[in-house]
Amino acid sequence: MKQIEPAGLAFVDHDGEGVIGALKVGLQYELEDLVNLELTAEQMLQEEMFLVRSTLTEDAKHIWSDLVDGLTPIEMLAGKWLLIAADPTSLEWQRHHWWGGEMDTGGKGVDA
Repeated sequence: MKQIEPAGLAFVDHDGEGVIGALKVGLQYELEDLVNLELTAEQMLQEEMFLVRSTLTEDAKHIWSDLVDGLTPIEMLAGKWLLIAADPTSLEWQRHHWWGGEMDTGGKGVDA
């Protein structure tokens, strides 16, 4: 290995090619570092996407659960109203105006 020192800089001649060989080795190390950096960034992006997907899935489950829990009482109340409205006894009373002891006599009572 021959050492070259132009202008006070020390270079180690790895391949016997002088400065060009040192630049080649330096560029190879830089390229390997850049490739490793790119692979690390890609792995970090995949991990971030997995985290976002997991968070959104969990949030969607909570939102759906809250929505179902919130709608169930309203659905039960609407069902009760529909059952009350469909009660035949109630329908007959309303159809013939039998409330208050009066039948359909125009508000005058049965004896009129």
